[in-house]
Amino acid sequence: MLFGIYCFFKLFSQDHINILVSFYFFVLGIFAMSQIIGPYIENLIPSSFPNIPYHLHLTEGEGDSKSVLVDLDFDRRYAATLVLFALVSGFYAVKKHWLINNVIGLCFAINGVELLQLSSIGTGCILLIGLFFYDVFWVFGTNVMVLVARKFNAPIPTD
Repeated sequence: MLFGIYCFFKLFSQDHINILVSFYFFVLGIFAMSQIIGPYIENLIPSSFPNIPYHLHLTEGEGDSKSVLVDLDFDRRYAATLVLFALVSGFYAVKKHWLINNVIGLCFAINGVELLQLSSIGTGCILLIGLFFYDVFWVFGTNVMVLVARKFNAPIPTD
């Protein structure tokens, strides 16, 4: 991943990459916050707000060659939280406020921990040892980390 970003910085303009990364974190920030904070916000929505379920089903082709592209079930409360978090993520994209940066980063971290389902402590130790040597190589063995950290404008401030 880090080497890929390094190659992108060598091939493309820093401004274009920062726009792409900002858009990427804008979209992922919406869904990360809706996954972690959304259920609490949904409970704050009054019961007088009609909660109508929706089903989005998008297919491609006809007959036997028909394939499902999108199959989503959601309701109005979830859609309302998506709109709210789109506004929050948009505010972050414009202002780069440190508090929203921390909230989005925390939501990313919690989602990442939820996705990692380690079967044993040994697996976790192997993962951490591998990440340690990965970091040692990229930080001390090459100049890739320094170059990427100086040019990369993401929710992790490097200034």
